[in-house]
Amino acid sequence: MFRKVTTSIVAVIFVAGFITAVPANAATKISNGVSCTKSGASTKYKGTSYKCTKNPTVKNAKLTWVSVDCINIAAAYKKSISNLAVVKSSTDATVATLDQKAAVAQTKLVAAQTSLAAAIAAGEPTSTINLWKTAISGYTRLSPTGSTYLLNRQNALDFYTQTKDETEQGLTMRNLICSKGM
Repeated sequence: MFRKVTTSIVAVIFVAGFITAVPANAATKISNGVSCTKSGASTKYKGTSYKCTKNPTVKNAKLTWVSVDCINIAAAYKKSISNLAVVKSSTDATVATLDQKAAVAQTKLVAAQTSLAAAIAAGEPTSTINLWKTAISGYTRLSPTGSTYLLNRQNALDFYTQTKDETEQGLTMRNLICSKGM
């Protein structure tokens, strides 16, 4: 009887060992930075897709699993860096054009003010004087101190600043998403 009980206990332990034992080919934990061997291989682990490639944020990187999100955001960041240079040159050109137009408006403003003073002194009709006042009002808005000029210039500069800030945020996101263990 004792032998039957002992044999039964050993059999139960033996079966339990097979049921709970981890198989030798069990999948290892996959995350950014875990080494891999086959470039271009893809896998999915806990709902996240990974690709075997070099991490775009690491210099002299070896083949590791990199999340597809990391690959996508790294590509978007690289594109935003090149776009930033285009936005900068476009902003500089816009500001230069606005400055040039403001200088022309300033010259026309001075001429219109001189003509208005001459029209008043000569006793020109009210309609002529009002035309000069309207011209002066328009040139004032476009002159270097005018509201339209200042608003357009500031909008151009703000667009570049916002683009630069978004690019910096993209770098932060790229570094976070591509960090080892993510």
